Amino acid sequence: PPPPPRYSQPTEPLIETDLMKLNGEKLTRSSDGDLLGLVVGFSLPSSAYATCAVRELCKTPQVSEFLKGLPLDNRPPGAAEEDQAKIVQQIEKFAKEAKVGDSHAFPPTLDNKERHLVHDTCEKMGGLQHESKGQGGDRHIVIVKLQGEGKGFGEAEEAKEAEEGGD
Repeated sequence: PPPPPRYSQPTEPLIETDLMKLNGEKLTRSSDGDLLGLVVGFSLPSSAYATCAVRELCKTPQVSEFLKGLPLDNRPPGAAEEDQAKIVQQIEKFAKEAKVGDSHAFPPTLDNKERHLVHDTCEKMGGLQHESKGQGGDRHIVIVKLQGEGKGFGEAEEAKEAEEGGD
């Protein structure tokens, strides 16, 4: 068997890829790199996934198991809750200070939980239209003032509890 391939860049291909073959490109590799590569060859029956076979060979967990150990985002502990409180404060301030017909667009950097919080808060406060717009990385929420001053989030919760208790 040939000696294991050595290479100097982690992104350097170790074997000639199908795309290289289609484009007529030849594999060029220095044999004196610091990194040592391993080329594994195997054939699998139909409906078998190579990634599962490689994970089994390397004794690495399934992606879902691996992801369980990672934090949901890279913010420090407590930062997500602070961001959520700021979002509610923004909505309350907009509801009290904006004129009927004014709009406010939230940035597309909000995650799913934060977008849900915007929709939920606007629904509970009343007097605000809320709509998701855009696709993919440009998806964001726009809220529009419909009427009156709007209730603060705490006031809306109290009003909802009073209504439920009065039935």
